Amino acid sequence: MDYPGEEDPYVWPDPWVCSSDNPIVNNHEAIDGGLFDTHHHGDPSAPYTGASFTATQVFRYRDCQENYTTLLGPISIMRVISGEDPLWRYSIIKSGGYAEIFPLP
Repeated sequence: MDYPGEEDPYVWPDPWVCSSDNPIVNNHEAIDGGLFDTHHHGDPSAPYTGASFTATQVFRYRDCQENYTTLLGPISIMRVISGEDPLWRYSIIKSGGYAEIFPLP
């Protein structure tokens, strides 16, 4: 997962209160038989403000000679906080998938 810019760790914009390694790299052995795909949702905190950012995800295979082959991606993962008091919405959009919290507490 690559976050915008070169900052490491990537500090999520307000109103999120968190940061992430940039990039995030997960390595698994081929004998694992698959990959996991989890997403940290961050911790938006009131008072809310409109904000968004997009991270990029790539699934790759690394062979014994350290060569990479892209299996899937790049995939954009957009996180958005939108609305106005008292109805704020948190949306995560990824290649046809969508999740949201509405209204934010």
